Amino acid sequence: MTLNAIDGMFARESGMKSSLGSTLNELGDVVSDAALYLPFALIPDLPSVGIVAIVLLATISGFAGVFGMPFEPRGDIAIAVACLLLVITIINRAQKALPEISPKP
Repeated sequence: MTLNAIDGMFARESGMKSSLGSTLNELGDVVSDAALYLPFALIPDLPSVGIVAIVLLATISGFAGVFGMPFEPRGDIAIAVACLLLVITIINRAQKALPEISPKP
């Protein structure tokens, strides 16, 4: 994370900032965040579905920032709507899956 910050600062200070660099930076952030947080889903006392949902939403949020850059302002609205619909889909699918995975009495 430190090297990531130094790289970004160096690009800004030296005038080498680019759209490709920003996109690759965001992609690296999303991948590293997922690698850091997904292992928490393997801890038995933590809700793995919730951890995975958080990582997925964080990924969507990260890409919303990347994709929103060239499409402002209408792109921001479309991405916000897409994220909202994805959240609703995740909730619906989780609710339908719960009876199937819960132990039978």
